Amino acid sequence: MYINHENKKDTIYNHFKGEEEGFEKTAIQELDHINMYREIKNKIKIKEIVKNMNKYFRVYFKTILWSKKNEWLYQITKLVLYKLRCSEILEILNKDCIKELLKGLYNIIKNNYRLLLVLKNEFIILLKTKSNYYYLISRYILDIIAHNLESIKVTHDKIEDYYITLDSFFLKNDFSELKFWMSLIHAFTSIALYCHGLSNHILITYENLIIQNKYPLILKYIIIENINLIKNISYTKSMR
Repeated sequence: MYINHENKKDTIYNHFKGEEEGFEKTAIQELDHINMYREIKNKIKIKEIVKNMNKYFRVYFKTILWSKKNEWLYQITKLVLYKLRCSEILEILNKDCIKELLKGLYNIIKNNYRLLLVLKNEFIILLKTKSNYYYLISRYILDIIAHNLESIKVTHDKIEDYYITLDSFFLKNDFSELKFWMSLIHAFTSIALYCHGLSNHILITYENLIIQNKYPLILKYIIIENINLIKNISYTKSMR
């Protein structure tokens, strides 16, 4: 999987040419072979591979989106979600590599938003999986939820599992990761805006949070802003 800096793009594009029927298998195998690096005994080679892996991922996902083969993106997305919760894989990859995987995932869902529902269980499992990159991964997943709900015809049944999962996160007592909390609130509010059946439940959760002493003032301020946003949007919809 190691690719020289100068010709990495041409190498991957040429590698992904050929018969269309073999494209899916090749793309999935390339991503699935990450765990092979645990077996490489040459530590210098491992460091060199990991150093350049983020560049590989960047071109890899550009190639996938460029191909526009929507029918097999399900398998690629499912595999990425699985890899991101494997401790063995996260031990191999550095932060830049993880970011490129997450950016690739973000762009796939942006162009194929229905996968957010089709792979709902996989997304939720990843949100609940603890790792050294937990907050980084969770922020990206929460942002994916927040930015794609508008495109989906959201119903109570389709989104309820996401709602229950996000609602449970407000029980956390670690407020050191402000970006995580902002992404959580953004995603939770998006559910309220695009699923009227859950908006009142989310308002109740928010109103209970702002009277709790444990929440920092900045988070209370953000939550109050979101309460007003939900109420204003709900009022506007009711007047139509």
